[in-house]
Amino acid sequence: SVVAVALRTELRAAPPSARIVEFKNGCIATESGVVESDEVSKSRKALEGKVAVVIGGASGIGRATALRFAAEGAHVAVVDLNAERAEGVAVEIGGDRGFGVAANAEDSASIENAISEAVLRFGGVDVLFYSAGVAPVLHSVAEMPDEEVERQLRVHYLGAVAATRAASQVMLAQGQGG
Repeated sequence: SVVAVALRTELRAAPPSARIVEFKNGCIATESGVVESDEVSKSRKALEGKVAVVIGGASGIGRATALRFAAEGAHVAVVDLNAERAEGVAVEIGGDRGFGVAANAEDSASIENAISEAVLRFGGVDVLFYSAGVAPVLHSVAEMPDEEVERQLRVHYLGAVAATRAASQVMLAQGQGG
């Protein structure tokens, strides 16, 4: 008989003698080799040659996402307020597949500029990932100053809207997305 190994929604046949030794990155490693789901395989192919813009890409979730997108084949514009750290992530990506660019998420013109630089460097935009953020200054609700609330809104909401608008305009001009 054949043992089926389930990965997300895909089933792949593995020999009955296969013993799972590791599960990592959506793949199962057996003693006789790696059994990979078609879903994982398709996702890798889906990013080959694509251009991803990762805003807030110099640290945390943004950095991890930029590196993962690159590992999946994308060219990545790493956008962050900290230009040096953005460039550091681009160096980690390696080759000509990544570059760092400074932008301030509180300034829509700065965000638009970063999207434009991605288009000039890589020829378009296929993926936008927005993870820019600022840690809140902790206050009780009764003492929270309007300036703090407004800064949080500028970075987390208005910055995301500006990035989505700029990337959508590029995607629509490319005849996709938006």
